[in-house]
Amino acid sequence: MILCPITRSQLLTLMPRNGHVAEVGVAEGAFSEEIVRLCEPHRLTLIDPWEWQAREDYQNDANNADAQEQQRRFEQVSGQFADDPRVTILRAYSTDAASTFADRQLDFVYIDALHTYDAVLADLRAFFPKVADDGLILGHDFANHPMAQQMKFGVIEAVETFLAESGCRMIALTNEIYPTFVLAKNPDGPTAQRLLAAICYAVPNPVEIDAPPTRFRQRVIEVADRIRVINGFTLD
Repeated sequence: MILCPITRSQLLTLMPRNGHVAEVGVAEGAFSEEIVRLCEPHRLTLIDPWEWQAREDYQNDANNADAQEQQRRFEQVSGQFADDPRVTILRAYSTDAASTFADRQLDFVYIDALHTYDAVLADLRAFFPKVADDGLILGHDFANHPMAQQMKFGVIEAVETFLAESGCRMIALTNEIYPTFVLAKNPDGPTAQRLLAAICYAVPNPVEIDAPPTRFRQRVIEVADRIRVINGFTLD
């Protein structure tokens, strides 16, 4: 796995162009706009229920806004992409939406919905067959710092479980406070290899890490009233 000192937006500039992409968890559509601009997909499907949820494990997540705010977000995203024929909006829960895709239809998917262990694992399992055999699965918020723990994130543990059962390989991770992970269905295939080559040539000072996901640790340092998160991996 390559630890990349870049943001998720910079990662998008290295992703395949002209593909069929799905984004799971849209909120206000800011990252959706970046996918359109930087990846130039021939088709982008945006998936989000835009619905307040009463479940206990979602109460500390800022994206679980009230019904009025969720409706505002849905209308904003609908208007934002109303004139773009490449963009389809599905107002649905992620695992329900996954069933609307044919197997191997997607070139890559970006998962950024509910971040608990069960929810992330369910999303990974649901979209795995929908991604092309040479495709990629990306996801946000690979984090375990105190803020992530407060919001009951289980992304790291879900990724490790999924890797063990699916045969995918984690090939890249952005080095930021809320990192993005990249999983390859076929790590030796042309798509994964092109992405790794792009990282090696375009990203300054990438670092190769040979460690399971749950070795990932984030340490918070406070200096002069400013907070910095340092990413690393434990040895044991």
